[in-house]
Parts: sequence; structure tokens; C-alpha cells
Amino acid sequence: MLCKEGFEGRRFNSSSIAGGSEYITNLVITLILAMVVAIILGMGLPTVAAYMLAATVVAAAFVEAGLPALSSHLFILYFAILSRVTPPAALAAYTGSAIPAHTGSVRR
Repeated sequence: MLCKEGFEGRRFNSSSIAGGSEYITNLVITLILAMVVAIILGMGLPTVAAYMLAATVVAAAFVEAGLPALSSHLFILYFAILSRVTPPAALAAYTGSAIPAHTGSVRR
């Protein structure tokens, strides 16, 4: 579930960081959920709006997990940009497919 601060659920603390494999498992699950959220929330939006929306929702979970801020935001930005290419919206692919027809490079 999402809340005002990001993802609700397990809270990370210093003991879970030193915990080893349980921390890594939780971190991988957090990254996968953040990836899915960034792609779904970014569909049909311009890149900047997709990044801002995804960063607002997901960045709090990354900070709470102890990830560096720059790495967190670059991860979010990558998947916000990727949401422009993935179906079902795929606005970048749809726009790119119309370019040859307008430039006259398509033979009729």
C-alpha cells in the first residue's frame, strides 16, 4: 500500500542493515516494487512529470532503506523514462513510428 511517505510496510533500521541476507532480500523486493510503480505511474506522462510523480512516491522508501539519494533518484529516473517506451501506452514508440511517413522515406 502507498501512503503519504511512500511504501507502507516493513521499516528498515540499523539492525536490518547489519542483518545480511534478510536486508538484501528486502532491498531487492523494494527495488522491484519501485520499478513497477515508476513504470505504471509514468505511463502516458511526459518524462519530467513521470519522474516527479515516481520520486514523490518511491524516494521515501529508498531513503528509509538507507540507499544514497543520488543512486535512488537515478534509479527512479531510469524507470520513469522507460515508462515512455513500454506498452500499453508506448507514446514514444507511437510517435517514432509516425516519423517516416511525414519525412517521405516510406515507399507507397
